[in-house]
Amino acid sequence: MVATKEYIARLRQTSRLTIDDSLEAYILSEYGEEPFPNTWSQQDLFEQIRRLSIVYKTGKLELSLKTPYQHLLQKHEALKNAYIDLIYDTVDLVEKLERARIEVPTSALQAKLPFD
Repeated sequence: MVATKEYIARLRQTSRLTIDDSLEAYILSEYGEEPFPNTWSQQDLFEQIRRLSIVYKTGKLELSLKTPYQHLLQKHEALKNAYIDLIYDTVDLVEKLERARIEVPTSALQAKLPFD
């Protein structure tokens, strides 16, 4: 689930959250699309917005919006981490196959870790 203008309008009416235009723009920027590779449930999204609203009221929320480039970097980092996790899983499976003296596919032996 993602935040939309309609969802925020509904929150304003039903949940007594104070969301002005600045906070709305921030919410749409941060929660307007699913966090790759995960998703938000309605409860997750509501709780995140509720917490943001509380912090915003105290004046401690930095409302700087991420640029499209920063969003892309964040997705790239998530993809890289997911890839590394899969490589480690592959290495673990290869080791288990070798211990059991089962032939390991050559494609599994060619997996490489990316380096920055």
